[in-house]
Amino acid sequence: MKRTAKITLGLGVALFLLGMIVGCRKGISDKSETSRITAQEAKNELAKMDIEYSEAMFLDCVKEGNTTAVNLFLAAGMNPNAKDNLGGTALILAAAIGHTDIVQILLANGAEVNTKDNILGQTALMLAAMEGYTEIVQSLLAKDAEVNMKNNLGGTALMSAAMKGHTDIVQALLAKDAEVNMKNNFGGTALMSAAFTGHTDIVQILLANGAEVNTKDNIFGHTALMLATAIGHTETVQALLEKGVDVNAKDNDGRTALMSAAINDHTEIVQALLAKGAKINMTNNLGLTALMYAVAEGHTEIVNLLKKAGAKE
Repeated sequence: MKRTAKITLGLGVALFLLGMIVGCRKGISDKSETSRITAQEAKNELAKMDIEYSEAMFLDCVKEGNTTAVNLFLAAGMNPNAKDNLGGTALILAAAIGHTDIVQILLANGAEVNTKDNILGQTALMLAAMEGYTEIVQSLLAKDAEVNMKNNLGGTALMSAAMKGHTDIVQALLAKDAEVNMKNNFGGTALMSAAFTGHTDIVQILLANGAEVNTKDNIFGHTALMLATAIGHTETVQALLEKGVDVNAKDNDGRTALMSAAINDHTEIVQALLAKGAKINMTNNLGLTALMYAVAEGHTEIVNLLKKAGAKE
């Protein structure tokens, strides 16, 4: 696609475009502004920029963040819901990349907010939430984006934001009634996502909004506590313990959080679990205890700690 180095516009068209961009940023509807230029005039301006009037070129301009061209395409009559060959609409593409101005322009021109792509069934809201584009998320929510829609894997915008640590977005989604205990196709929840990645502030927010602390996934039977323990997120573990998590829950292999902490040499977590009543001599499906794991892994400090707490050899 060729473009001239400089864009020369008639004074009337230039003023129209400037007003359109400023109006968009202030939340003014672009529909009223587009009446100032005819469809043919808009196409003529695109031609001067060496931009072909086609859906493919429109989507390219969206991805590039070319606000001027996008405005002209829409003024020329382009469908704001045009899709690429993967089912990504202009809105989905702009939201995923973080082009806030273009998202707002598309929404003002009738873009469908809840359309899913053909790959993972992602919506614009899911992608913006995952990438941390707070202003875009807020714009989409203001246009009634469905907050609890699931992608093909059962994931929601809340799960993505929780996993990536986007606190402001988590709060915005919860304020719009995001269901805190929804599960994906594997039984994972937003709380598990935040616990696994160690985003303690989000764990606390989710718990304060009714997240079920002892839910297990469908694959391994892991709880949020087990996930945080395995990775070694001490502060997250403490936040979960303060909310009455079942410290002695077992996964599908019979392993407890204490065993996991002992295997992975997380001394502070071992101490925190014991302080909250972790049963020191529980066995997994193979008859192994936390002490046996610590001995096998050579974690001397934890071995001594467990023995002092009453672990049987």
